Amino acid sequence: SDEPQALSELLEGLGALSTAVRGVPILRETATDQTPMWRVAIVTGMFPASVDVEKIMAVVQSCFDLQAPASWTVTRVEDIDWVEHVQRSWKAMNL
Repeated sequence: SDEPQALSELLEGLGALSTAVRGVPILRETATDQTPMWRVAIVTGMFPASVDVEKIMAVVQSCFDLQAPASWTVTRVEDIDWVEHVQRSWKAMNL
């Protein structure tokens, strides 16, 4: 389905600094048949802290004509120098 990509594009249009789409296979219920029945997509959008998430989700619900509210969570990401943060975790190599 194209819906995860459409949601990603909508989130970008609503001000997301970045988005990602990750598929999760859902396996059949029987022990002998492990083929995926369908896929669930997890769409992540990173927004500035000032964004009203409830307004964003209201637009998502309206644009996708959802009968039930979409499931969502908010995780705050610390504003740090990510390059320095990653470099501190590198181990020195002896050449």
